[in-house]
Amino acid sequence: MLEKIKETIIVKLAQNEGEEIYGCEIEEDLTKEQASKLQEMFLADIDNNAIEIRQIKGRWEAVY
Repeated sequence: MLEKIKETIIVKLAQNEGEEIYGCEIEEDLTKEQASKLQEMFLADIDNNAIEIRQIKGRWEAVY
């Protein structure tokens, strides 16, 4: 599940490339533990380790 979410985030962020700071809402409901694991997956990915998973107003988002 988390791997699919990660792939979706990468695709969505690539569509916004060129903006100074860009992000996308994560449509799936994540627990804090799942969000933490997803963040670890991005940190371990040399090509995408600048992506941050954060919660804003109760919704999870990925920001580059």
